[in-house]
Amino acid sequence: KRLIHVKVKSPSDKAAKAVSEGLVKLPNLRSSLFIDCSGHKTISAKGAQYFSDALKSTSRLLALSLSGHNLGSDGAWNLASALKKNNTLTYLDVSRNGISDEGAGHLADALKTNRGLVHLNMSDNDLQRLGAEYMAEALEENETLFYLEILGKIEAEGIRRLVSALETNTTLASLTLTIPFGNEELGSTLNVLLAQ
Repeated sequence: KRLIHVKVKSPSDKAAKAVSEGLVKLPNLRSSLFIDCSGHKTISAKGAQYFSDALKSTSRLLALSLSGHNLGSDGAWNLASALKKNNTLTYLDVSRNGISDEGAGHLADALKTNRGLVHLNMSDNDLQRLGAEYMAEALEENETLFYLEILGKIEAEGIRRLVSALETNTTLASLTLTIPFGNEELGSTLNVLLAQ
């Protein structure tokens, strides 16, 4: 099967709508697609809704990058609703989107039942301890996610919770976290990570 990588040059909500409508109108496309809409804060929750609608009606979209926009927690909710129904998307990048703990909760809830996503990048959002807790709960149930990137401002307790989820999750091969240098509490968490 062929993979076509499409880089959207000027991503926006309008472009998201056009690309999503195009995906739905190509039901006989034999190739799979990687849509790269990474950009400069020009796609909102509305644009995420367009992609969500497309994901619910096509199996051709294997990878989607929406890095660097303004999806927020509403956009995360839109994408999560699609992930509950779509098991063909394998890669999702929603880094740098202002997604809060609430948005992480939406995505984590979808991960509990999704059986297709292999790589999720949620780095540099507004996740804190509660968002890490939601993701840890999802990791305890999810059996398909291999790579989780969750760089950001997560406190020591949130990092500990993510690490403890690895005791039950045997599928995740890579967990990328930020542990600030010089923090003794986080340093001990790093020792736990290295010991596993």
